[in-house]
Amino acid sequence: MIYKLRNIVIYIGIAIALIIATLNIVFQSTIVDNISEHVDVIWQGLLYLLIEILIVLGIIYFCKITQKFNIKNKKTKLIIVEIVLFIYFITQVAFINYRDAYPKYDQLSVYESAVSMYNNDKDALIHSNYLEKYPQQLTLALAECGMFKLFGTTNVKVIQYINAISNCFTVVAIILIAKLITKKKENNLTLVAFSILTYLPLALLSTFVYGDEISIAFSLFSVYFIMKYKINKKVKYALISAILMALSYILRMNNLIFIIAISMYLVFDILKEIHQKLEKKQILIKTGILLMFIVISLMPAKIIISKLQSEYELDPKGSIPVSNFLYMGMTEGYRNNGWYNDYGSWAWDNDEQTANEMYKTAIGERIKEFASHPLYLAKFYMYKTASMWAENTNAAIYYNQSFNFNENVNLDKDNEIVAKKNNIELFMKSLSIVIFGTLAFSLIINRKKMTDEALLLIIILIGGFLFHTIWEAKSRYILPYIVAIIPLLALPIKINERKK
Repeated sequence: MIYKLRNIVIYIGIAIALIIATLNIVFQSTIVDNISEHVDVIWQGLLYLLIEILIVLGIIYFCKITQKFNIKNKKTKLIIVEIVLFIYFITQVAFINYRDAYPKYDQLSVYESAVSMYNNDKDALIHSNYLEKYPQQLTLALAECGMFKLFGTTNVKVIQYINAISNCFTVVAIILIAKLITKKKENNLTLVAFSILTYLPLALLSTFVYGDEISIAFSLFSVYFIMKYKINKKVKYALISAILMALSYILRMNNLIFIIAISMYLVFDILKEIHQKLEKKQILIKTGILLMFIVISLMPAKIIISKLQSEYELDPKGSIPVSNFLYMGMTEGYRNNGWYNDYGSWAWDNDEQTANEMYKTAIGERIKEFASHPLYLAKFYMYKTASMWAENTNAAIYYNQSFNFNENVNLDKDNEIVAKKNNIELFMKSLSIVIFGTLAFSLIINRKKMTDEALLLIIILIGGFLFHTIWEAKSRYILPYIVAIIPLLALPIKINERKK
């Protein structure tokens, strides 16, 4: 049974990689340069496609050539890595200072809540309608408050610089995971390093003050240490992984996908033990570690939310129901299919119970409509998926324009960034085709000798893809899953070896 489950996961992963690669070849998705956040999804022009193919070939050729430069001296390798990371960090800091971004909308609401916590201004937080509706923001606000206390200032750049540092740690985590999943000297680490270092949205979103960048670094190191636990059988690694995941979950609760994926990874390991009929004691220990991981990952955030709701007199039953995000995810709107739309107002104009009933009724009617019109269903989700996975900037250009700032509006800088938008989109489209095309091909080639560690990354991709297919859409939301599968590019691709 365990091997059938593995094969199912691998084949679903292959199918998703092929779908995303195909969508990127067929469609060009672009967020318009105004506050509406509308996403244009259009068919790719032939000329653009030909240019992208040339860039794709150039990336592959560059990585293949540089892979041949094998530096054996560990000290020299370490120096090179340190220099690259320093340049990567300084480049982000320079962009942060140049753009001088200031939060607005949800970013601003959380930031102001953090500032109020820092100043012990309880009156500003009591009965906060925003925090009551979005209790998950309590943990993020508390985390930002902790950063302010650490540095003794509420300057927004503190978080932006921490974002830049976190992105450097993300690069390190990606390389470390790539080494673990291959377990061989023959790998494509150059392609992995190139893909993560040139994945521009990660660096450009260092100005975005919403917990995303920091949580990605915590999530990936959690993945790395849980892999170390399974390989080395040392409980301390599982404990470290759980603590890092707890921090990640506090920052961004969408990282529940990572918690579920790691839990499945540990369950697979337990099932293998049962299949091999090993000692019951060993199985019980591993089951205990699985439970420990889940509890430590989830409980701190739950405790913090409960405590702060009580302290700020927020109604635990006043939050926006999950059905809100599910219904918006299956309806059309002015942004694009499944993106935030006017139906979100139901949750603000009614109490949670009434809104939940309204959404549930509407969901039932929408499902009937989909069932009666299968072609419309396919078209709806094709365009919804393309609006996320073929929007290759992950909204990084959009969020770095002044209409998303509450202060520091600078239209000249907007124009300078927008002037580079086409080139950034062209490169990122090409890189996305490389990432998902290579992923699909390498999974097919390596499907019979896939390590459990590689399987974990596939599960993360599947979870992220399926979750945002049914949930409210945003191209920024899928960034963690794209970054997480980059280590899979290290899998060796040797067609001749399979024929022997």
